[in-house]
Amino acid sequence: MKKILLIVSIFTLIILTRHFSFRVLAQSITPTPSPTDLTPTPPGSEDNDIEKIRQVVKDKVMEKIDQIVNKPNQKIGWLGTIISIDSNNIELENLQKISQKIIVEDEATIINTKKQTVDLEDLKVDQIIIAMGYLDIEGNLLAKRILITNISLDTLKNTIISATVTDISQTTNIITLVTKDRKVFQIKSDKNTAKIEKNQKIMAVIKPEKKDSNTWLVLDYKDISPPTPTPTSD
Repeated sequence: MKKILLIVSIFTLIILTRHFSFRVLAQSITPTPSPTDLTPTPPGSEDNDIEKIRQVVKDKVMEKIDQIVNKPNQKIGWLGTIISIDSNNIELENLQKISQKIIVEDEATIINTKKQTVDLEDLKVDQIIIAMGYLDIEGNLLAKRILITNISLDTLKNTIISATVTDISQTTNIITLVTKDRKVFQIKSDKNTAKIEKNQKIMAVIKPEKKDSNTWLVLDYKDISPPTPTPTSD
């Protein structure tokens, strides 16, 4: 019996000793508040900081949107039939029967089938057009140039290309265009290509010179070369 009581007493003493040691250790590692920690935070300061961060993020987002809208880098061309016109907004139906929205820019050039410049009011429903310009952030085409044509959609299919002028022959009437995917087009020079220059990047509407011909004719084109950087003085 005495042996049992001795064991219980020793066990109780060990528990009390450990409990006391833990309390001392906890008190010893509790950090002492610094004068900075004791300084009260001004009311509303955290809200002001959060609002500033939100404003910075908002400004950055708006700056990015502005860059996309005002300096778009995706130049494209759409082909299709006009199904509706509302002011400067045109709804186009493409070859896949998908509706696409075109916004005609104020400075846009519109060319009719006689190669004459016409007004926006001259565009009519059911006309086949080729619109060239930039894609905005909502997927609409901001049209800079519109070509009205009486050529069927099937004939015009796959004849809008973006390419670089790699060669203008001095001995023949051939201009060589190469697309990004390395397709080569031999273009016959004529009055429509008189202003095309070597190394120029263009978006062109082309058609075969003759049936099953490897030589193409340019119906219309737009210069899409990047602007030359303006030199800055030191």
